[in-house]
Parts: sequence; structure tokens; C-alpha cells
Amino acid sequence: MMNIATIGTGSIVDGILSAINELEDVTCTAMYSRKRETAQELAGKHGVSTIYRDLESLFSDTNVDLVYIASPNSMHYEQAF
Repeated sequence: MMNIATIGTGSIVDGILSAINELEDVTCTAMYSRKRETAQELAGKHGVSTIYRDLESLFSDTNVDLVYIASPNSMHYEQAF
């Protein structure tokens, strides 16, 4: 089983989560967003169990195998390192 987390809650994440839900042995277990309300709606729609508002907490989650960065491009470098 591969556990994925996302950074961001835009339409691209909604599409990625829809695709992930079609796969066996892959699940999205966590999501990072600056706005809890936005994340709660999307997490509820796709069954994501954990919402983070702090990147360090997301990166410390030992249940996450891969993080998909879907924030604005200008933030990718900062969020990846």
C-alpha cells in the first residue's frame, strides 16, 4: 500500500484524488492546506483522514510515502525543501 499526501486543495488536487480513488493499493491519507475549511470539504469528498496546516507536521508523518505538491508553482521549491 502506498500512502500519498497532497499540498494544496485546488482543482488539480480534486482530479488527482479522483484518479487515486480508482487505484488499488494507493490511497491519499493526508492533505496540507493553509485554510482548514477548504481542506475539510475536499478531504470529506475523497475520504482523506488527516488535514495539516503545518508542513513540518505533514513531512513528519511516517504514514506518508509520497507528497504531491499542487500549490502555485512559485511555492514548489520552498515546500519541497
